[in-house]
Amino acid sequence: MKNILILIALMGFAAIGWSQEKMTSYDNSYIEKTYDISTYFPDNNKFTLYIDALSIDEYYEKTGFRITHKQYEDFVQAIKKAKIKYSEWVQTAIENEVTDMDKQMSISCKVGGYFYGGDEWKFDDFVSPIFNFRITDNSGESRHMLVVLSGTLNSSTNSYIDAKGAALVFMNEGEIDSFLEKISIEEIEEFRSKPDKKDLFKD
Repeated sequence: MKNILILIALMGFAAIGWSQEKMTSYDNSYIEKTYDISTYFPDNNKFTLYIDALSIDEYYEKTGFRITHKQYEDFVQAIKKAKIKYSEWVQTAIENEVTDMDKQMSISCKVGGYFYGGDEWKFDDFVSPIFNFRITDNSGESRHMLVVLSGTLNSSTNSYIDAKGAALVFMNEGEIDSFLEKISIEEIEEFRSKPDKKDLFKD
C-alpha cells in the first residue's frame, strides 16, 4: 500500500512538471543570468508559482522556490518587508562606511522548493526562506544585496537526497520591485486568461 501511495505521488509530481507553463522571467544581475517563472493552475481558483533561482549546489543546476496560492500572500509580504529593511540598511551602511556585512533579517514565511538532477524532479514542501542583507566589495565598490536563501532542500520522497539550496539575489530596490511586479496577482490572472495554445489552431 505504501509503495502504491508513493507511486501516485510521483505521478502527481510528473503531471505537474508537464503541466506548468513559463509565465515570464527575471534577471539576476549578480551573475548576469535570466531565470524563468512558471505557473500551474490546478483549477480556476488556485495557482502555483515555480520560480527558478540561482543554485548554490554544483551538482544540481536547476533549483527554485515553489509558491502555492495559500503561501503566495505571505511570501509577497515577506519580500516587501525585506525590501523596506534592505533600504534602511543600505542607507545605514553608506552613512557609516560599512563595506563588509552579512546579516540575517527577522523575516519569515513558509514556501516549497525544488531541484532537478538525475533526470528527476525532487520537491521539498517545507522551506523557510532566510532573508540576508549582504555587502561585498567589487573592485573597491560596495555592492549591497538582498539574498533570499532556501536553505537545504530535502527530497520529499527520499530522505537521503538533498540539495544545498536556491537563492534569489537582488542588487537594488528596482530589481525587487521588478520581481514583485512579475509575480503580481494581475500578471498571474492575465496569464491565466490567455487561451490555450492548442485552441488557437482550429480544425
